[in-house]
Amino acid sequence: TSTLSVSSDLSILKERLILTAGIRSEWSENEFYDEPFMPWLPPTPQGKVHRNERTPNFGFRFHPASFLTLKGNWGRYYRLPTFFELFGNLGSVTGDNELEHEKGLNRDIGVTFSTGRFLFFDRPFLEAVYLSNEVENLILFFPNSQSTVKPKNIGSATIRGFELSLAFSILESINLSGNYCYLDGKDTSPIPYYNGNSLAGRPLHQAAFQIEFDKTRWRAAYELHYIGSNYLDRANMKELPARKIHNLSLNLRHPGRRVTLAIEAQNLGDNQVSDVSGFPLPGRSFYTTIRLKI
Repeated sequence: TSTLSVSSDLSILKERLILTAGIRSEWSENEFYDEPFMPWLPPTPQGKVHRNERTPNFGFRFHPASFLTLKGNWGRYYRLPTFFELFGNLGSVTGDNELEHEKGLNRDIGVTFSTGRFLFFDRPFLEAVYLSNEVENLILFFPNSQSTVKPKNIGSATIRGFELSLAFSILESINLSGNYCYLDGKDTSPIPYYNGNSLAGRPLHQAAFQIEFDKTRWRAAYELHYIGSNYLDRANMKELPARKIHNLSLNLRHPGRRVTLAIEAQNLGDNQVSDVSGFPLPGRSFYTTIRLKI
């Protein structure tokens, strides 16, 4: 593959409005081989396949005030299957060397609020983004057996939703942050019994929250990760339930000697949760790390 990208920014209204435009060209060439008719014969080449794709994109950032930013983007995208998707990992993922490339249209618009101090909040940050994507030949992973998954192309899909992010500090030592993502992915392929179904491996709801106490010699943090239910199959017959994961961490620092001791406890509830592909994740786990800066 060879890629060439060109982009340019235009600042107007005393740099309060920034317009961006660009184009990306990607040239690719591949060749696969059929198994030989006899073991002692060389593989049979299928012939080289050449592609040349151009994907333009546009965007803007508008600052009506020092603490407020409006932004938006529009662009076409193109993605070749990765080696991991094509050939797997000789373990839990079985590759498919007949995968087609993805292409589609991405659109998003959002607003960001950020300032040094607001009321009793230090460095508050708030962002809301709405996105609407249309994809052709979307690559998704589906269960292939009890222990493997395999990527497949689906005809087309739409993904629409929004993401909210929030972060701020209190009393110069308490940091809070969190985000919530709602993504409604729908199968829009022409196959009647798949059309309108939710995309496999794509939860409708995801959220995370963290609170951190940061002092000179120590830092303690609590994390909560929430992943909503999602389907494993294209027909929406096999569903994984929603799952929550609680994590704790403690860092002890010695500023003079540059030594840090980190203690982490993950999945405190020992929930037997699975990832979006249905594979089990570790239960309650503890980790200890010592870092020394020289």
